[in-house]
Amino acid sequence: MTSQLLDRPSELDTYTLTPDESLVERYKRLTQAGIDKMRDEALRTARYELDLPLDERRRKVARRLRSWLALRAEEARPLVSAVKDAYRELELSERLELIDTEHDAALKGLTFPEAQRIAQIVPWLADCALQTSTRPSAASTLSLVAAAMSLGVA
Repeated sequence: MTSQLLDRPSELDTYTLTPDESLVERYKRLTQAGIDKMRDEALRTARYELDLPLDERRRKVARRLRSWLALRAEEARPLVSAVKDAYRELELSERLELIDTEHDAALKGLTFPEAQRIAQIVPWLADCALQTSTRPSAASTLSLVAAAMSLGVA
């Protein structure tokens, strides 16, 4: 309660700066299971994250992104591709919500070097490498909409 009055994050609102090893191992196993299994799991994860309260979703997404950074590039690329395919199965509003949360998590929940690295791995987060401000600009909002719409194009 005091932390809310002082507008400071509580202990529950802080982000972990190390990847969750169990999540990293889960993603490594998933990359061995094939693209269909990765897409199905990505869709399940997306729907789960959408059902979470916003603060918890931000933490979960930051944890997911940080875990992707712990993967080798050859492991991360097909996983990100499967996530892109899964996002195409969502409504546009759901895509926008998830991508907005991913941008927020990348810019506020990851370190600047991590945000730059995730921007190289996840195409719809590419503008995160260019931003140092925590406030979204009009250009980043437009890129967010364009990214969500591009996921809908086959």
